[in-house]
Amino acid sequence: LSSEFSGRTKGQHKGKFWLILGVAETSAILYPEELADYVTSDPERLRIDYALSREDKDEEGRKMYIQNKMRLCGDDIWSWLQDPKFHLYMCGLKAMESGVHEALADICSSHGGDWQKILTRMRKEGRYHAEVY
Repeated sequence: LSSEFSGRTKGQHKGKFWLILGVAETSAILYPEELADYVTSDPERLRIDYALSREDKDEEGRKMYIQNKMRLCGDDIWSWLQDPKFHLYMCGLKAMESGVHEALADICSSHGGDWQKILTRMRKEGRYHAEVY
């Protein structure tokens, strides 16, 4: 994000970015001022949502994790999944991956789609990127 919104390659990528960042609390967000500045500089291309597990609750009163935040943004995520140029990047703990996939399956199902088919196509086209540990 830094190079795209403030660095030497600023604006070279014409696509949109959406960061859904999961941290325990607001104080754990790294570089919050810079992230806010990036959004302010180009709100049409950058969206940031936070899943703050120790501060926020989902609709059922559970801790707010990435997969819960994704479900709350389901209509928007479904729209992005329809873009043939959309790339999905997932980074974090291995345990998070299954929850994210379940959320994506729920989102797709609620819109009449099939996450497994979408995932297979995205992998084949090199548009799905996971770095989990």
